[in-house]
Amino acid sequence: MVKYCIYCGQPNDDQALFCTSCGKEFPTQAAPLASPVPTIESIEQQPSGSYTAELEPGIHGHMRTDVYLKDSGAQVVLVAKLQSLLHKNYTVVDGEGVTKGRIVQKTHLTHVTYSFEDTVSNTLGVVAVSNVQRGQGAPRSCWIEDASGNRLANIVYSGTMSFSALGTNESSIFDVCPSGDGGIRSAFSAVVSGPYAIQLNDATFPLPMVLTTIAAIAAI
Repeated sequence: MVKYCIYCGQPNDDQALFCTSCGKEFPTQAAPLASPVPTIESIEQQPSGSYTAELEPGIHGHMRTDVYLKDSGAQVVLVAKLQSLLHKNYTVVDGEGVTKGRIVQKTHLTHVTYSFEDTVSNTLGVVAVSNVQRGQGAPRSCWIEDASGNRLANIVYSGTMSFSALGTNESSIFDVCPSGDGGIRSAFSAVVSGPYAIQLNDATFPLPMVLTTIAAIAAI
């Protein structure tokens, strides 16, 4: 078994008391009670509507590495905090600073995955980005899967700075586009701070997976 350091993202043996990379002590906690493994549908949901996302500096000083997701009233709902520049792993907290899970990056032969895991390491959903470049300036293929590897949505681009997550029935789950003087530049290329506007059309789709999608795009 492997557990990840919440401070630097380094994988460690499940029995380790201190991180082998940064030396931080792992927090001790009582073993969780047995419960059914949650699915993407069981994640705490937010109502459909308008949200914004933008990159802000985190523990890495002036570098804009942390992804903030805010509601229509500009209140922080979720934050993906990058723990190390060496690993694209994030700790996800809510607006009160309570840890809700983490985003873990894994590199495969043909693609890179960004998994959202809850606080007891259950994988709730995955965003996958192809390693294959489809042409000069063309965005890479990106899709969203559930914990079992079933495809839930494809990322479809309507412009160099706008995209939508379309379900298998072609309905829009959420749409993303630049808001004001910012956004994603050259889709999956250079990223500026944002903000970018998000319209969540499917109220059953959890915000942690919206945040994971934005973090996956921002990490490329």
